[in-house]
Amino acid sequence: MAIHKYGDAYLRKLQGRRRASLKLFGSFVRLAELVVAGGGEVIFEWPKDSIGWAQAPVSRFISEFDLNESRCDGCAFGMCDHQGEPILKPWKIVTTSKALAWNLDKCRCKHDRGFKHSELAGSLTPQSASYPPAMCTTALYSLFPWTQIRAPAMPTVPVSEDQPGTRKTCQCKKEGCDCTNHTDHD
Repeated sequence: MAIHKYGDAYLRKLQGRRRASLKLFGSFVRLAELVVAGGGEVIFEWPKDSIGWAQAPVSRFISEFDLNESRCDGCAFGMCDHQGEPILKPWKIVTTSKALAWNLDKCRCKHDRGFKHSELAGSLTPQSASYPPAMCTTALYSLFPWTQIRAPAMPTVPVSEDQPGTRKTCQCKKEGCDCTNHTDHD
């Protein structure tokens, strides 16, 4: 639709962004190979209807890594516009984690057929680039189920300057200076 509305200049920019996206994807695949070789999990997502899913390198990646596919919707995670109206935002996710795919796949739109979601357009579009907290929690609990029971924590406390093992940092802002005595500099 945007191509029709904005013409050839928009199309050229879009094609450039798509090339850059596939280049970035190639870097992701190289990293994913290392992660899987080390016993880790790999997760990749795009909007469900992204043209990227039809690209040969993406199809090859999914097949070679034998990834599990899931679909989930933003409204199932409480994603809303500024007026509190639900946003559909359908995602497609592929992952090595069967648990993650299974749990995300349960998070689909539960609204009645014909329900009108808020339109994801304008200033709302960039704001929807972040994952809703409930989606993040689903991913966390799927990948690290023990975090539902207990989560490791490290208390953070201010460090006093007279505490053993600490030193004051240079405050004089003089280039190359790393003084520890904080004397005045000329």
